[in-house]
Amino acid sequence: MVKIEPLKMEIFEIVATWLSKPQINKWLASGWRGKQIDAKVLSIVTMKPSNKLFIVRYNNEPCGLVTLGCVDTIDKTGTLWYLLGEQQYGGKGIMTEAVRQVVRLVFKELGLRSISASIMAPNYNSRRVLEKIGFREVGTLRYGLELDGQHVNRIVFDILPEDLNDVMTTFP
Repeated sequence: MVKIEPLKMEIFEIVATWLSKPQINKWLASGWRGKQIDAKVLSIVTMKPSNKLFIVRYNNEPCGLVTLGCVDTIDKTGTLWYLLGEQQYGGKGIMTEAVRQVVRLVFKELGLRSISASIMAPNYNSRRVLEKIGFREVGTLRYGLELDGQHVNRIVFDILPEDLNDVMTTFP
């Protein structure tokens, strides 16, 4: 039911629409927050070898995005972030399963030894996704991000291959 695949040009417009929605855009890193994102920007991002972007499909419908950026092939690290683009799919465990699939894939295919992720402290849903997969909280950057005009803490997580909780999520 949940499938990931590399982001392709034919879906750039859908993803750009998600990234530009205010309720999604406010959670993005500062370089993306508050900006109108279009297919051209996505095409540039996908061309960089240090970025791996995956569309998430549920019952073949695109519903989210998982990305691995800052891939360092020498140190064997990368930075993960993800979003649920279609809110009607929330609460079903779709993003947990999609993130798990991406983490499993990049550990295997890229030989990574560590993946980091960070969330804004108020984003409890993202925290649950990471914890279910096996990510561990490793620190807090106090007032590390701005959300709705207020500085909030950024919670930093990481995962090693041996931490991965490989139990599949069940779906209704």
